[in-house]
Amino acid sequence: MNIKANFFYKNLLSILSEAIAIIFLTLKGHIIIGWRKKSLKGDIDIVCADGKEMIFVEVKATTAEKQIFELLRQKQLKLLKKRARSVMLDHLLFPEHGRLDIIVVQWKYFFPKVEWIKGLETFPLFPVLRQNI
Repeated sequence: MNIKANFFYKNLLSILSEAIAIIFLTLKGHIIIGWRKKSLKGDIDIVCADGKEMIFVEVKATTAEKQIFELLRQKQLKLLKKRARSVMLDHLLFPEHGRLDIIVVQWKYFFPKVEWIKGLETFPLFPVLRQNI
């Protein structure tokens, strides 16, 4: 497979996985606020709401069975949190909390298997400042 075909295949797999994740979240009763939401720090795959909480979903598409920690590194998790806070500040409703979730879409013979990992990290909009006493 040449480089262009491989890039096209990965992009197609990524977009299909995100579309499946949006359908999955909608069926679970979440309100979709944004898809591929841009912020100053980068983009977030899916932004949705559940009550007073904004949920930021990172979608990972894979064709092999992998552990979740192989798919998402600690450095990427920090970056996602910064992106999420940036999106929260741009949003009019100013939610009280944000939550990072991951949806892993594993493709096997053109059939997707969806795994939803909730509450990977929960954080307030404004972090509490530490005071020296």
